[in-house]
Order: sequence, then structure tokens, then C-alpha cells
Amino acid sequence: MLKEKEFIDSTVLCMNSVFEKLSNSLDKNSDSSKIGQLKELLAPGKLLRTRLAFALSSQSSLSPDLVKAAAATELIHSATLFHDDVIDGADIRRAKPTMWKMIGSTGAILLGDLFFCSAVELVLSASNPKLGKAFAAKLCQLCEAELEHEFCVDAETASIDSAEHLSRGKTGTLFAYVAMATAIDDDEKSAVLEEVGFLIGAAYQFHDDLLDIKGDEGQIGKTLGTDADRDKFTLAQLSDGETIINREINRLCTKAVALLKGYPELQYNLRNYIKTNLLPSWKLNLEKVG
Repeated sequence: MLKEKEFIDSTVLCMNSVFEKLSNSLDKNSDSSKIGQLKELLAPGKLLRTRLAFALSSQSSLSPDLVKAAAATELIHSATLFHDDVIDGADIRRAKPTMWKMIGSTGAILLGDLFFCSAVELVLSASNPKLGKAFAAKLCQLCEAELEHEFCVDAETASIDSAEHLSRGKTGTLFAYVAMATAIDDDEKSAVLEEVGFLIGAAYQFHDDLLDIKGDEGQIGKTLGTDADRDKFTLAQLSDGETIINREINRLCTKAVALLKGYPELQYNLRNYIKTNLLPSWKLNLEKVG
């Protein structure tokens, strides 16, 4: 029986092999002190997308393709953080200086670009070509949602539906990808899991939006208030935003669990994933809200 630790360790090992390859290629003609800073900053985060892949996987043994899909997803997640922190002017991430504060905004942007390319290369090395096609589609959805939020949405036109649409696109895409990747050869099951991933990702983004306004920066370990500073609308900015977001998070998670009615084992695993990986963090980070 495949254990979560084995899957997580294999995914981190895959990511580290990519980091090492990048570091070695940069070592030849680069400032060694900056390379050292990179290695210090490239430790993986909570690996929530990888943990979701494990929770929704029916495989009894380790799948190299799924490991590559999970690792590539985490690489993209890291790349988007590098870019977002430059755009937002954020100083702190994971209780450390952000990448751009350590190596400059240009370096952080270029490193993010390199991570994007490396992630695509990694997925294309999988034996199942469906993983690469789905990955490319999800990357396009992610970038489209980020651009839409930047240029097309304001407080006067936004609604709960539009906020969910953006949250699905910005954050849900990577959760959706790893979820569907667990059953990539079963179209019907993969479609169900994809929607589960979108819902969980949207719920996670709603929580993150609330943290940006209500959270404790010292406790959370990252720069907050960037959405308001840049006039980017989120539901959290509404007068009753906290109530709305808590209601929507509950609705999205409940819907995700209900979708797995036909897959009892996966339904149980998803409940446990939410309980173990999401609820403790949400309660911890919002406990000062009241």
C-alpha cells in the first residue's frame, strides 16, 4: 500500500533533482553567492497540491508519472509566487525574504520563467502524453485568470460568481490538474476529480483573500494587504466579506466531497485531506479575527 510519506518524499526528490540541474547549469558562469541564496530559498512549502494528488490517487504503488505531474505543479506554484511577489512588492514569504528581495526583481522573474519551462519539460518526460496536454491547458487557464483579475475586474462589477471564477482560475487550476492527473486515462473519473480540484483550490484562494485583510503577518509569515494596496477586488473587501467567504468555503468544500459520492474511498480521503491539511491552518491563521 502506497504511503503518503513515500509519495511526498518522491515528489520532493523529483523537485530537488530539477533544482540541482538548474543550479549546476547556472554555477558555471554565475555569482556563487547568489546560487547559494537560491538553494536556501528553494525549499518546498506545504505541498498541498501534492498531498491532494495522493489523497485522490487510487494507485497502490508509486506512479513515476504522477510524481512528475505533482512535482511540475509545485514548480509552477513556486514560479507564480516569485512573479506575484515582484508584482505585489511583497517582502516576506514563508517567514523569509521573498526571492526578489534576495536576488533582485529581474532575477526572480527570470527564475520563475525558468521554473515554468522546467515544469513543462518534466511533464513532457512522463510516459503518458495526456499529462502534458492537460498541463499546458491548465497553465493557459492560470495565466488568463491572473490577467483577467489584473485588468478586467473591479469592485463595482464583481460578484460572488465572478470572485469564484477568478479563484478557480488563479488557484484552482493547479489543484485541478493534480486531481485529474490521478486518473488521466479514465475520462469520466478524471473530469469529476478535476472539478473537485477546482472547488478545493477556489476555497483555498478565498481563505487566502481573507488572510490578506484579516490575517496576522507575523504569525502567517508573509506580506499581507497587497490586494488592497493594488486595488485588486476580493470578496474579503466587502463589509460582510468574512461572513460571505466562510460561507463560500464551506459550500465549496461540501460540494467537492459530495461529487465523490460514487468513489467512497476517495470521498473519505478528501474529507481527511480537508480536515488534516486545510482546516487546522484556516483555524490557526484566522483565530484572531474573532
